[in-house]
Amino acid sequence: MKIIFSLTEKDDLRGNHQLHGISLVPREGMMSPGLAISKLRGTAEKFVMLGVVNTSDDMAPASVVLRRAGNSRPWGELASQQLIFQYGVAASFEHCFVQIEERYPAAAGVWDDWINPFVFEEGFVQGWVSDVEYNRWQNATDPFEYQLAGRDCSHLPRKSNGLPPPVAKEIVDISVNPGRWVLRDGYVEAVAPKMWLSELFWRRVGLEKKNRFQQEYSESIKALVGGILKLVLQDIDFDSEVTAEEQVRLRSALYGNV
Repeated sequence: MKIIFSLTEKDDLRGNHQLHGISLVPREGMMSPGLAISKLRGTAEKFVMLGVVNTSDDMAPASVVLRRAGNSRPWGELASQQLIFQYGVAASFEHCFVQIEERYPAAAGVWDDWINPFVFEEGFVQGWVSDVEYNRWQNATDPFEYQLAGRDCSHLPRKSNGLPPPVAKEIVDISVNPGRWVLRDGYVEAVAPKMWLSELFWRRVGLEKKNRFQQEYSESIKALVGGILKLVLQDIDFDSEVTAEEQVRLRSALYGNV
């Protein structure tokens, strides 16, 4: 699962400073690292009460890992028995993210329990649940990554990485992959059979796309409070290119002719 939030406005920031005449402006997420930890802990502790804990691993349960991390200091990645949590800021693309990855199937339980504490917070843009392995290889561009994993990529299209010598090299071209992610200003161009989309999301991609999306997927959309639209495509998974046609259709409805 990936959850996207806006960054704070530049005018609201403090602590700007100059370095060799260049103004450095720190960017922070509207979902801070500390608040993210707090919300993740709330769901993880429910797992403990329900007895949903795997004790066959040397790592601590999610609730313990999150409690140890506290709710004030910055963090990037936390690994527990069940899940891997990540937090990051994509300052160049005006958003931050919280990511939750399962270490084994069904480790997260019900995904709604994890995202519900986030969707009504200020600055929420979008969230979605995707297949980790499928999305990894739909978005892998470095041939060396394929080599390390023992995967053949000789049949895949290539393109230049656009950098000058000596760092110029050929990379895998993922520009037409149905499961690709594309970082955009303030949001991520992604598709999944389960998505949460805010009014802020529609302002970023274009309000006219909202009507088309609601018409095409009316039977799969549930309207939540706060203008959040929840999409659930029944009996379909985006875990291979078998469903490429549906992935392309959804991408077109959300983001236009891409």
